[in-house]
Amino acid sequence: MSPLYSVFRALRTSTPLRCVRRVLEASPGLLRANPREATNAFMAAVAIVGSPPSPDRWTAPEETREWLMASWPILELFFEHGAPLDLAPGSSPAGTPLAIAVVLPHPCIAEALLARGADPNAPQRVGTILSMARDLVLSGLPADHELRPQIEARVKEMVALLLRHGARE
Repeated sequence: MSPLYSVFRALRTSTPLRCVRRVLEASPGLLRANPREATNAFMAAVAIVGSPPSPDRWTAPEETREWLMASWPILELFFEHGAPLDLAPGSSPAGTPLAIAVVLPHPCIAEALLARGADPNAPQRVGTILSMARDLVLSGLPADHELRPQIEARVKEMVALLLRHGARE
């Protein structure tokens, strides 16, 4: 069993912050000792924090903001314990934590990752992070979806953020 299995289990509990904190504090260096698995656990945390519990992945901005504020401490725990921000190409089918933040799309998570050194040009399995921000995000959103204008604004914000941090096609 993976040393980080307990982190994945903690993320799925009804009190993930408390459980993840307990696991990481009981095993200092766990994330640094297992970079590939740590990145996968961190990406799971990014996906959980960035995905409000809604049947519709495209939630209203105010719902998203509330969820992020309540869940943000989970990501901070990973940052404090040295979660790797990037992986070697092809190491993960999902890409990097930054790629997940881009696809969700959550500029505030992406900005935090970039501020901590995430590479906006890290190789992905499909295209670049910038092309993902421009194309992939809106591909699953129906043209007549009521939140399309807000999501498009979030995508534009994401693209501008990536460009400010040196992202290339």
